[in-house]
Amino acid sequence: IAALAHHFAEALPVGTHAAAVEFAVQAADEAIHACAYDDAVRHLEQAVRWHDDVATSAPADVEYRCELQLRVADAYRQAGRL
Repeated sequence: IAALAHHFAEALPVGTHAAAVEFAVQAADEAIHACAYDDAVRHLEQAVRWHDDVATSAPADVEYRCELQLRVADAYRQAGRL
């Protein structure tokens, strides 16, 4: 999954930001499951950046960004960096 996120990111703007964000989130989930919290932080921070590249001020975009930021904070906590 992490490799897919990377490849979608490399394809931007040809690829879709939404797919890159989703693969980055999935990669973070896998990293958390493997107790690789620093990797999870990296994937989630990248997801936030890609999301911000195309996000609008629509409530759904703002809400999703907040969810991503909360997940970043939790990954930092799990990594002992918060």
